[in-house]
Amino acid sequence: MRPKTIEMIKKVENLLTENEYLWGDVLADKCHLSVSSIYRIIRLMRLNGTGIHITTKGYCLSEFSTVRDDVHFLRRLNGRRTSDLIAISAAARSIKKRWKSVEDKRTLGLILSPLLPDGKLLEAGLEAIEAFEDKKGLKEV
Repeated sequence: MRPKTIEMIKKVENLLTENEYLWGDVLADKCHLSVSSIYRIIRLMRLNGTGIHITTKGYCLSEFSTVRDDVHFLRRLNGRRTSDLIAISAAARSIKKRWKSVEDKRTLGLILSPLLPDGKLLEAGLEAIEAFEDKKGLKEV
């Protein structure tokens, strides 16, 4: 990574440590970057092993998040994964028609197989989140 990128990662991490919750536009203003650059910095931080939650209040370091933040974060990830599954399933039929040869179909299968998880696993994950919310009284009204 470039030294400027490393410097920005440290700056964003310090801002999140000091302020707990910040939105991308606020981080961008404080770092004198664009919002898309902040998204890139957060992605790089996650790739480097820094846990960052997106919550209803903004970004926060996972070490400072609450149980409610964890539930919201997990629900959001589960919803995104489900949405991706629906999109892939809907497009797979027409994509498969264009891949004619046996080798192409084998390659397509290798590409799609990790993207098509068992729908029952996603449902079980959502049910587990809902049960936890009910148990802890975290359900939003």
